[in-house]
Amino acid sequence: AKEEATKLKHQFVTAEHLLLAILALKNCQAAIFLRGKGISYTKISKKLIELLGRGSKKVDDPPRSLRNIMMFHSAEEFAQTYNKPVGTLHLLWSLLDEFSCEAAQVLVKDEDESKRWCSDIEDMLAEPTTRRPEVLSFRSKGSTAEQNNKWRRRLSECGEELKRNVVVQEAAIARIADTLTRSWAGFLGSSRPIASFLFVGPRGSGRLTLARNLAKFLFNDSDRVARLSLGDFSDEARAAQLIGSGGQDSLLGVLNREFPFGVIYIEDIEQAHPKAMECIHQILERGRFMTSDGSRLDFRDHIIILSLSIDAEFFKNANVGFRKSKDKEDSSQDQYERLLMPDIETVLRSDTISLVDETVFFPPISDKDQLKLLDTWIDELAKELKHEHNLTLSVDETVKVYLIKKNEDVGHGAASLHRLFSREIGSFVAKALLDRQISRGDNVLLTECDKVLSISPQPKSIKN
Repeated sequence: AKEEATKLKHQFVTAEHLLLAILALKNCQAAIFLRGKGISYTKISKKLIELLGRGSKKVDDPPRSLRNIMMFHSAEEFAQTYNKPVGTLHLLWSLLDEFSCEAAQVLVKDEDESKRWCSDIEDMLAEPTTRRPEVLSFRSKGSTAEQNNKWRRRLSECGEELKRNVVVQEAAIARIADTLTRSWAGFLGSSRPIASFLFVGPRGSGRLTLARNLAKFLFNDSDRVARLSLGDFSDEARAAQLIGSGGQDSLLGVLNREFPFGVIYIEDIEQAHPKAMECIHQILERGRFMTSDGSRLDFRDHIIILSLSIDAEFFKNANVGFRKSKDKEDSSQDQYERLLMPDIETVLRSDTISLVDETVFFPPISDKDQLKLLDTWIDELAKELKHEHNLTLSVDETVKVYLIKKNEDVGHGAASLHRLFSREIGSFVAKALLDRQISRGDNVLLTECDKVLSISPQPKSIKN
């Protein structure tokens, strides 16, 4: 870099001379990276001479400018996060990270492109991730082509598998499955989390249930969901605990150690302090996070879900036909996005919305959806009774209608409906067994009349 400054008769060694020196070292990693971007020494030298001009007096040993020194310190800190000495890629990264300098501006057209190039460099420097879920990994026996075909088939079934477990919110599931497919194809970038979502819906619309089923699908463990409420970090002092302060561990560091891979479900984001959201932005944008002690936390092996609760009335006012044919239902996500996004942008920062890979809408569940859920839970209860007590359970339609009507008074969501089912049906059948109203081997029918449930053994069919 000093040689380049001396040739141009400049008084100080600046970032621009450093860039020319990197390009002059044709076989270094940074020069190879830049050639891949169509950048050459001749091209950049010409641009910089036009921009900076030539000096009038030659200086044999020009000193480094203050900005050059600060840039080198930045490169040192960056290299430390990878536990490596400073190399040309670290220097190029620090140069691009300081977009205000002329060297960066002759390379890229704007700050967004500068960030993308920095991410590309981070990809080159990062060690391969070791905890990718099996569905996105080829690290097993067989050729790459075989594994490619295997997981292509697996991901093609993603939507159907999630629908079997979640039952409702088919349009939301389809949007999530599409995003996972893009992640598998490498379109979301390897230096970011596997995928990131903004889940929008009223309470009881199935957002957390879907997150748990996503963990089950990707990581074979529905409990691999870490919940983080940003409502607990609404002031600056609490937000500092995410990074780590006063000698205390970073709370995000603790979470990362306990969940080195999995789904991170972040709630109450609208209540977060700006510094808390900056932490989340780092994770979304670069798949990593720097704690106050300089430790580098890797979040590339996670699904990041930001969850935003909005009133069910927003969906009703949007007047979008959600319960329609399958093709129209799929398009309802786009309609919700068009009609509800202006309201969402009044609550969340625009950069938060732009950093997630996909926004997924969860409208309030309909009566038809509630019937599907009840049928699923009744089937599960019937299987348990058959296995444990050799009982055959039948439930009259009047019971389902009774539960759905009662749910309107307590919340009209999937969670409140499940609580009702457990109290009204599960507890009722268990008490009937305890009181010996029904016995092992019975065929029993559960009915409702005037808001009163009853259960009774039915005559067994006569075998011919």
